[in-house]
Amino acid sequence: MRSLFLAVLFLGISQLTFSQTQRDSLHKLQSKSFNDLREIKVHLPKDMKKDERLPVVFVFDAQWDPYYKLITSTVDYLTEIKEFPRSIVVGINNKKRQYELTPAPVNEDWKVPNLGGAKLLESHLMNEVIPFLKKEYNSGDYRIGLGHSLGGTFVLNSLVDNSSLFNAYIAISPNLQLDDEEITLKIQRNLSALKNKKAFFYVTMGTEGGTDTQFLPPIKKLDAIMKAHKNSNFKWNFKILEGYHHGTTPLTSIQAALLAFSKDRKKQ
Repeated sequence: MRSLFLAVLFLGISQLTFSQTQRDSLHKLQSKSFNDLREIKVHLPKDMKKDERLPVVFVFDAQWDPYYKLITSTVDYLTEIKEFPRSIVVGINNKKRQYELTPAPVNEDWKVPNLGGAKLLESHLMNEVIPFLKKEYNSGDYRIGLGHSLGGTFVLNSLVDNSSLFNAYIAISPNLQLDDEEITLKIQRNLSALKNKKAFFYVTMGTEGGTDTQFLPPIKKLDAIMKAHKNSNFKWNFKILEGYHHGTTPLTSIQAALLAFSKDRKKQ
């Protein structure tokens, strides 16, 4: 009797583990854009149905597991309490993050080999990752870009360099000092051309530590530009996080950004 009980118990545990792991997958894609094998992580909502077409949250720097799991657990929690729409979370594992997450510099002093590969990552996402997600998971067309530090830099830069890549932009402690603040200038030059694009933005920056105190002045400039432009199609949010530094800004920014996004969506 005891052996039968243990067998049933073991079977139940095995099935539970199996069902849980089906929500998380690691995929390896042969990329023509990078001419390399690339990895993406996929996290599905609970009890996802095959005919569901869900929005996708793209997470950069997903190779750092504690950061990626912080986001997936936050999404799961907010989804469970019906404060965030059911979504697919896709983690992008960046191999050479400085190169992949930064646009090609235009100023000579910044033209160094370890910068400038953002176009390759954009191509990888548009031509390889997104088609794969649609085929394998029937993913929807609404896409949220979420990045911290250089991940946030990539997300904001894509507004101009590939405006169809994301519908919502979450940038936590982004580095806009790069290339003599060219990303901010580029956005400013192209705002009129983007007047018909509907987009949600949530950008944060801390006030402590050397990194965020250096990154704060450039993002304040972008904040002033976006507020002065007064585009009703842009839902712009910028928050200065007093007492937070570069490593702690994700802790409050992720849940606040997702909640703000969900609140904005409910108004539509």
